[in-house]
Amino acid sequence: MLDKIKRLPFEKILAFTSVFVLIFIIGLATYDKVGKSDVNVLITLESSKDPFATLPQIVHDSIMNVREVDKNRNEYVVTISTRRSRKELLESIMDNKSVKDAKIHHKP
Repeated sequence: MLDKIKRLPFEKILAFTSVFVLIFIIGLATYDKVGKSDVNVLITLESSKDPFATLPQIVHDSIMNVREVDKNRNEYVVTISTRRSRKELLESIMDNKSVKDAKIHHKP
């Protein structure tokens, strides 16, 4: 087997290797895009908490956008890009002591 590979021209070995690497990279990029979904979560923080310091600690997935809903009640709509289910995401957010309430937010 090794003798057959040694007899192949360098260009063919390079072409096979390049195609393999290209297919591998395309597969990784596809996996990264296909498995994620954007979820909007309405999070109500405790009144004493700063959202800029607290939200990145609460949400361990990628935060895409934060929009203030009501400053007096400390409510924010956070768009999160995640692979987790909505239920798992809400449970992980609610486990934090800085959060009063969290629920899925549907855009009007």
